[in-house]
Amino acid sequence: MKREYVPLIFTVSMVVAVFLPWIVLHLQMPGDAATASRSGIRTVEGIFALIIVLGGGFLAYGRHKFTAAVGALDFLLGIIAVFHYDLGAGYRAFGQAAGTAGDLTFAGGASVSIGWGLWVFLIASVVFTVLTWKYMRPSVTVGQDER
Repeated sequence: MKREYVPLIFTVSMVVAVFLPWIVLHLQMPGDAATASRSGIRTVEGIFALIIVLGGGFLAYGRHKFTAAVGALDFLLGIIAVFHYDLGAGYRAFGQAAGTAGDLTFAGGASVSIGWGLWVFLIASVVFTVLTWKYMRPSVTVGQDER
């Protein structure tokens, strides 16, 4: 049986994407700005995604029937992370703030955005799912009679 290694390439890209920035925090202060990021492996979703991706890689290597379902689960987990980090109420509490203290005026703001590692993860999970979708069909070997 010939192995297809292309789904394994996207498995590796999903594993790498878990270690890339998933969340980016932008802080803006008077005269200064800062950016901080958090990789996917430092989040609950990223840890679950890594476990699922590794399982999906083993299933893809064995050409298991339900490999595409694992890819779809990875995509769903990535979408949950997007909604959690981008639309979460706690993160949207950030914004612009200004105030005064005596004759000192200050202003600043903060925002959270999705890091590019999460987008890489989502794209790789879609491609992985599409490439492994054919494993769900029953395989027919050459020369086998259909009865």
